[in-house]
Amino acid sequence: MFPEISEAKKRAFLSAFAGIGRRDKAAQAIGICSRTHRYWLHKDPAYKTAFERAEGFVADRIEDEIFRRGVEGVPKGVYWNGVKVDTETAYSDTLLIFAAKGLMPERYKDRPSVEHDVSP
Repeated sequence: MFPEISEAKKRAFLSAFAGIGRRDKAAQAIGICSRTHRYWLHKDPAYKTAFERAEGFVADRIEDEIFRRGVEGVPKGVYWNGVKVDTETAYSDTLLIFAAKGLMPERYKDRPSVEHDVSP
């Protein structure tokens, strides 16, 4: 997945991060200290570029999850007296709002209104 990186530990971290999405958990998964990752970022430009690409993979997964929860919905149990009686589909309006603001900022960004009265 990262052929430009020749060191096995660096490749392992990048792959783990791309799959897990968290730097601390990726470092733990491959048995390195999270400070090692930060050291590599500062000392190895190729690694930094590869990590930015890995962040893109994580961002894609996040966008997929936003879409799934906001548009497709997720199953949620319906309970009555502590007993599950049905399942309904729950949607996240909040995630849709964030997605709309990010993907279409010209239409959905927050527009604070600031007016100044400069008359004497």
